[in-house]
Amino acid sequence: MDISAEPPRNAPLIVDYRANANLSSMQVSFHWWGAGQTSLRKHNHCEFFIITNGRTLHNLNGENSVLEAGALCFIRPQDVHRFTPIADVECIHINVSATVERLDALCSALGIGFDALCNAEAEPPHIQLAREDLTFFLQRARQAQNEQIG
Repeated sequence: MDISAEPPRNAPLIVDYRANANLSSMQVSFHWWGAGQTSLRKHNHCEFFIITNGRTLHNLNGENSVLEAGALCFIRPQDVHRFTPIADVECIHINVSATVERLDALCSALGIGFDALCNAEAEPPHIQLAREDLTFFLQRARQAQNEQIG
């Protein structure tokens, strides 16, 4: 077997939290994402994202869906996903990543079953936020961004 050969084109890229300085040191990371296309990927951490503007095609575990503003999705370490732009439509989302250990501790503190949240047998959690809830998250994200800059 030639280990120097490139992985198959449909093999997901592994996104390692240790390559992200904030996620590696603080076990949590927050950023805005406005780029269109991503590679097919999976993570060794957990990720929440909220579509804040526009629409995108999201492939999650082999299933395609169109996500619009207000979509809140949870990506587990075993999930494989990719964003693909929709022609002439911009898409921006908030991304919050956390190590498995940090999210497990947070869930424990809040009385939320982490194992149920990451259950590989179930579909990953996904909800459509009401307009006022999306506005709330946008305001808090901008506040957090301003505090990081200031």
